Amino acid sequence: MSDKKKRRLSYGFTLLILPAALVTLSAAIGADAATSPRQGEAFFDDRVLPALAENGCALCHGQNYVRPRVLEYRELLPFLSMGSGPENNVLITKMANLRSIRADRPTHPGGQRCKSIDAEPCKTFRLWWEIEFGEPSRPSAGDK
Repeated sequence: MSDKKKRRLSYGFTLLILPAALVTLSAAIGADAATSPRQGEAFFDDRVLPALAENGCALCHGQNYVRPRVLEYRELLPFLSMGSGPENNVLITKMANLRSIRADRPTHPGGQRCKSIDAEPCKTFRLWWEIEFGEPSRPSAGDK
């Protein structure tokens, strides 16, 4: 058994067959990525999975209890891609509770998991975004 498989099994989740639409979306995202999809997946395995495990995400999202199964690269990648950059995507806004309508109604039912976008695991998610999609585009002086 490869180290990658052992690591995934050690985080306590099972592999599953993804819906065709999700696979297609992830493939399309990977096709336009700034780096190869393998680099993004390697970063996910090496840095994102441990950050998620340390944060307790596997308790709900790792045992077929709550979707998305965040310990699966292809299930979490679309949430990283929805938005305009490393600091503005669905994954960051949920984990840091940035768009809550009220303090007692968090955007993530499991509560705020990042104290800010600069705290872990959001800091790691931001690095992952840059590996997957490259540097965010910055408006030039003439774009105002």
